[in-house]
Amino acid sequence: MNISSTKPSALVRVLRNPRPILVLLGLMILFGSARQARAQSGIEITDVRVEYRSGEQINFLARIRSPLPIQSAAVTFREPDGLVQTRPLTVNPDGSAGYRYDASLNALAPFTPIVYWFNVTLTDGTGIESETYDFNYDDNRFPWQVNEDGMLRVHWYDGDSAFGDAVMDVGKSGLQSVYALIPIDVTTPIDIWVYSDAADL
Repeated sequence: MNISSTKPSALVRVLRNPRPILVLLGLMILFGSARQARAQSGIEITDVRVEYRSGEQINFLARIRSPLPIQSAAVTFREPDGLVQTRPLTVNPDGSAGYRYDASLNALAPFTPIVYWFNVTLTDGTGIESETYDFNYDDNRFPWQVNEDGMLRVHWYDGDSAFGDAVMDVGKSGLQSVYALIPIDVTTPIDIWVYSDAADL
């Protein structure tokens, strides 16, 4: 790809903001949560977060405090309209807990919002289900640059600001063509992700 060209030549993924919907239109190290589950029956789930490397692994992490020994703990996660998966957590003596998901063997769709929650059961049968958490499974393998204009956002990693401006111009032109055919009211941002090589997808 010639990044000095005034018109970008690259592979492009175009997405609506994943909340509420991710839409492919031709188509970091962490966007996780750190919230505290409401304490029930003496069990507390805190320090909730996700650390991931796109296409490689996803680490679901938390800290569990309980008045009695833990019999079992698990994390459940799902993609929108996707398969619900439940996996056992490893709980350490200090209460830190985690599960590592192998995203290289079991790929998840990129640029997808993932919802997850925890279940904990004590030796006396007491158990809780935490509140739900979520994160966007964006492609964090590259140092993305961002250019924003109104409801349109352009992301690219190979090229200078002039290249980003050129992609923005192409994106605006494309949206105008879409609006001419199908008048729509855009209420959430539209994201364009530009890849310089098919091997990077």
